[in-house]
Amino acid sequence: MKKNNKNLNTKGFVMSELLAASIVILLLFSILFANYLPLTGEFETRIAYNNVTANYGAFYVRKVYKTVLEDSTAKATLDQGLVDKGYYTVYTSTKPNEIKLATNYEDDLANIIEKYQIEEIIITKYKTDEVKGRGTNLDKRYTRSSGVLYSYIKYLPYYTLSMYDGKSSEPYRLIMKTGYGYATTQILPDPPTPISCFDLKYIKEGEFTVTNYHEECGENVTITANEITVGMGSEARHGVITSITGTANNKGAFEGKGIKTINLSQRITDIGKNAFKNNFINKFSFENNAPGVTSIGDYAFSDNKFTRITIPGTITTIGEGAFANNYNLQVIEFDFEHATNPINIISKNMFSLSEYGSMNSNNLISLFIPANIQTIKENAFRNLQFSSIEFENNIETNEDEGEEVEISDPSQLETIEANAFRIDEQAPISPTNYIQLSLPNRIETIGAGAFQNVKLGRLIFQVDDSSYSALKTIGANAFNVYETNIANINTEDFCDTVPGEEGQPATCEYKRNLKIPTSVTRINANAFKNQELEAIVFDNINDQGIVVTNSKLTHIEDGAFSGNKLETITIPPSLAVSDATVGKQIFGSSYTLGNNSGEIIIQNPDMFNKSWWCDALFGSTCTVERVDEEGVNDYKYTHNSTTKYISYQGEEEGEGE
Repeated sequence: MKKNNKNLNTKGFVMSELLAASIVILLLFSILFANYLPLTGEFETRIAYNNVTANYGAFYVRKVYKTVLEDSTAKATLDQGLVDKGYYTVYTSTKPNEIKLATNYEDDLANIIEKYQIEEIIITKYKTDEVKGRGTNLDKRYTRSSGVLYSYIKYLPYYTLSMYDGKSSEPYRLIMKTGYGYATTQILPDPPTPISCFDLKYIKEGEFTVTNYHEECGENVTITANEITVGMGSEARHGVITSITGTANNKGAFEGKGIKTINLSQRITDIGKNAFKNNFINKFSFENNAPGVTSIGDYAFSDNKFTRITIPGTITTIGEGAFANNYNLQVIEFDFEHATNPINIISKNMFSLSEYGSMNSNNLISLFIPANIQTIKENAFRNLQFSSIEFENNIETNEDEGEEVEISDPSQLETIEANAFRIDEQAPISPTNYIQLSLPNRIETIGAGAFQNVKLGRLIFQVDDSSYSALKTIGANAFNVYETNIANINTEDFCDTVPGEEGQPATCEYKRNLKIPTSVTRINANAFKNQELEAIVFDNINDQGIVVTNSKLTHIEDGAFSGNKLETITIPPSLAVSDATVGKQIFGSSYTLGNNSGEIIIQNPDMFNKSWWCDALFGSTCTVERVDEEGVNDYKYTHNSTTKYISYQGEEEGEGE
């Protein structure tokens, strides 16, 4: 009996072990099912969504768009897209380059797209709340119906980055699909430069200024808007950086420190003398990189690598030479829309280049001067070469009627100072780069050399509908060109359209004629030298040839119209007969007046003075002979076998000596 009981106990124990083992096996299968299979799925997802090759592609795409978004126009386009939908598609195979790229960036991006088989690129805010459906724009969020990257976006976590929360420089997130898988990366503003990199001066309660930058801190500078503390204990000072000044000897805080990029906080309003002089700054806009600046000191950004300079209306003071010697410059803009107190003076040497020959010959700048500008100072644009120079709100042409009409807000420009647009003579000038220059009628003074060596296809002095102009003085060499090649210009760019006879097409008539406003009293030496002018008109004459307004001209200096191709010129009666008021060789030493009598016509009988005309014509003594023919009131002046005639037109015959 005992033996049988023992066998029964053994069988029961075996059954118990089998049951326990079964439970353990079931538990193991449950654990594997609950954990291993999801891990496998996660692993497979990560292989597809976090592909290493795709991430390399994202790195290079980020470099392109980080640079592109430094442009305020591109950034505004993107930001509006984020407001509308929470994302912006910047590339698909059917819609490439939705944000306009410069040519070099287009080429870079095209190479990256091909190499990494990129199919789609979108940009979102750094935090993906909106596109994942947790933001405020739930009706605009990124949904499956949009058909782009939805599964990957759903997979992404909710990102946070507290250092950028509430800041104007909110970062972006770039998300892309490639032939290798998916990738994401952030487009972050440059992190703040450590405060230890700056020498600071406490200028007043709560405000510091930067006086020096430690070059070893690197070529990229970002100054935070956060409050900082300098010093310890009772000596501690608290505040924010509000300006950049420099050292006591006018050495700029960042001058010559090898700086390539700068980002200044909204709190910085003043940039002092020489602040960023002599660096390598290229891509820069005040809106993005220095949004709070209102004052710029002398030569603050001179000697850099700017290709584009946009002056916003928020800047009220700009010092001398602020952007001088930026030899890569291609665009100059004045963005004064909605501005209440923009600058009204373009300062001395503001954009000037020290040497014309060092400028990239392909950088022809299209310049537009806003209506509120009153003064263009000395050398402001010296040695820059322009494809066009325009002044806002002058006299416009009514194309339907071909009449000039005054618009409501004319240019306020009053003074163009010496050498403002001058191009120096050391380098040859492109023979094809001719422009039309139409100067506002409120200008009173054009300084010496103001447009010297600027090649003009046409020069127009604007007048209003009553022929009014404020212009009084045209400075020496104001429009003098040392080298001309007018024969090579496209005359259709500067011609007057002449209607054809019935059934015939209109023709292009191009003449180098110049109408001097009747308000002008003084034309200084060599003012229009070598312009190859064919005719000059001083009085205001109507269509019937009747003088409506007499010229007020009283002074013409030496060689004022030398080097031209004048055939006949009428001297206004206002020009006094005096060696003190009329210079020598006013038409040059080898002028090309015609050989017929009456090549110079005068309207004042008192101007028949042989000694005066000998100087004015030849700069030396000459012989004079009265032409005594019926109906002819001429004098013939001869020097070294060259003969010029002067004819009087008036009611009475003048008396000569």
